[in-house]
Amino acid sequence: MKITRITEKNIDHFREGIGEYYGRGDYMRQCIGLMDDEENAVGVAVIDMEEGDAMIRYFAIADEHRGKGYGRYFIREIVKSLNPAITSRVVFCEFEEQNATESEAMQFLSKCGFTIEQGGTRRSLYNMDRVNAAFPFGKGKLSPGQKIVRGAAADEALRARVKKLEEEFEGENGYIDSEFILSRKNKYGGIIVENGEIRAMIGVERFGEGARLDGIYVAQGTTEELLYLFDYAIDAINVEEVPRKTLYIDTNGEKLMAFEDSLMKKKKIDRKKSFTDRIAWIPVESIAQ
Repeated sequence: MKITRITEKNIDHFREGIGEYYGRGDYMRQCIGLMDDEENAVGVAVIDMEEGDAMIRYFAIADEHRGKGYGRYFIREIVKSLNPAITSRVVFCEFEEQNATESEAMQFLSKCGFTIEQGGTRRSLYNMDRVNAAFPFGKGKLSPGQKIVRGAAADEALRARVKKLEEEFEGENGYIDSEFILSRKNKYGGIIVENGEIRAMIGVERFGEGARLDGIYVAQGTTEELLYLFDYAIDAINVEEVPRKTLYIDTNGEKLMAFEDSLMKKKKIDRKKSFTDRIAWIPVESIAQ
């Protein structure tokens, strides 16, 4: 068995497994393959590097090679290949219905030495037609002196302010994922700025057949800017030729969850489904280099 970086030269061996992941993503992405001595594809993995964590986006072993220990070997070799001075953990996250039994993926990672923990994020699914029917959610205008900036178009000064907020923020009014907010993945969201100060931020990306809202922040004392950004995102989603069927909203913390619940109840929009996250992680330094 050998580990190889998936490139244009060998992608045809692995395209069936990770075709939708290869060449995509704003994060630093690694596509890794496991091959046998005849150069047949045995396994594939997609790893995104995010702020010191190596996030497993996709991991699979071919059906005919399962049950032979190749999965554990592949995971171990991936962890061993990482530099602990740069990457502290390997992490996998999935959403599951409340009180669901541990998934096959989590059971496998537990056997590989990963710690399994319940996260604090809730994912709500809403029918996009119902959301559109309730539009708009806010007053529909910014206050004098306010402007909206797309995250990917933010200048260095604004980027620095977003990252500083992420470091200082304690989660009382939301949570901040600066890397997502400032990336091209944040296709529909943005940042409201007033006199150099950040009033609100959201990240909204394409997500399967829908759109996912994540990375929410609102300054103390008002939610009107957040509602404006929500309307801004809904409007941007509906401009696209391909209709989005589902709106996913990821919230973390009691205040944001209560805000979401109150807003949707006021607009009489029922939640289709609700999921919570479960996280598996292992320190890179735990496996000898």
